[in-house]
Amino acid sequence: MNNLKYSKYTMYRCDKCNDQYQARYARFSDRTSCRYHFWIKEPDGSFICRDCKKYKHEITCHNCYHTSAPNRCFRFCTIL
Repeated sequence: MNNLKYSKYTMYRCDKCNDQYQARYARFSDRTSCRYHFWIKEPDGSFICRDCKKYKHEITCHNCYHTSAPNRCFRFCTIL
């Protein structure tokens, strides 16, 4: 682990699984520790996750990002 002081980060509650986490990137967790995706249906009928930006057929594991606020700009934003 690096030498950052995690105690300075704010605690949030995940809107998908209700777990608490510390956010380092806006309101996203710094690792994929939530097991729930937030699926959005595309016009062609496929589903893409609001948070990790992966399609259902691309998902190889169940983990996604904890998040406490909807990502309203959807595909145009990235998690830094």
